[in-house]
Amino acid sequence: MRNLAVELRRLLSRRLIRVLALIVLVSILFGGIMGAIKARENEDRAPSSQQSQQAERFEERELKRCLSGRYGPVPDDPQEARDFCESHMSFEVPDPRLYLTNITNVLLGISAIIMILLWLVGASFIGAEWRHDTITTLLTWEPRRIRLMLAKVAAVVLFSFVAALLIQLLTGAVVAPSAYAFGSTAGADAVWLWDLIEQTLRIAGVGALIGVVGFALASLGRNTAAALGVGFAYVVVVENLIRALKPQWQPWFFTDNAVIVVTADADAFTRIDHTVGQAATVIVGYMVLLLLAAIAVFRSRDVT
Repeated sequence: MRNLAVELRRLLSRRLIRVLALIVLVSILFGGIMGAIKARENEDRAPSSQQSQQAERFEERELKRCLSGRYGPVPDDPQEARDFCESHMSFEVPDPRLYLTNITNVLLGISAIIMILLWLVGASFIGAEWRHDTITTLLTWEPRRIRLMLAKVAAVVLFSFVAALLIQLLTGAVVAPSAYAFGSTAGADAVWLWDLIEQTLRIAGVGALIGVVGFALASLGRNTAAALGVGFAYVVVVENLIRALKPQWQPWFFTDNAVIVVTADADAFTRIDHTVGQAATVIVGYMVLLLLAAIAVFRSRDVT
């Protein structure tokens, strides 16, 4: 616990953390202001009852035409035919107002940014130690290398998880007032709230794993740039290249499985039939392998 407390203080005292925190805070506030302005503009654009009734009548007419086979063959079973037609028809009048339930989509939209930031934090935490040669000084204070590494990893996990939660909470806190004042709270029931909590925890959990992956890669490469370079090359080049040459390997891609965990959508990729639990197992497995490799190398090699 003492080592963990020390590493957390060292992590929080870094200039990069303060700069990133300021950038994130300013970005969230700016986004909240722009969102409020947009919500105010769309406040009076809700569909009228007359428009909704017209859309319903039009949908009924088109449904009858579809069931009669006017637009193409339909299943023989009446219920299957109705389900088929309804699934291919949508005549809802668009509602541009800001709904409180849109917070779910907003958080999904910023999840990739959260992952990138936590990757950077995890990589720079150990990468800066190698660059400035402070790792040698640390080992004079704590010569047990495995314990030192585990304390650093624990600090990265705790910081990443809490930081991801705070970013999402702040984002939700700036979106909610605009929805209450200028939008609608329709659909914001207990079920939605529980789904939102689960999604928030999933994003924070994946963020913590990615922070550790960045830490492990930077430890193996002895600098932050190594982790950033490997991460960029893997996501942009390696996965896309393998996806084109060996599409059957897609169920084992780190990024695709991370998306399944974050969205809780097992059908996000047609070539992957993983559940959320299976996808989480895959990314945790990659993280553990990289971390064990980093610890093994750190334990055996010279630090000078």
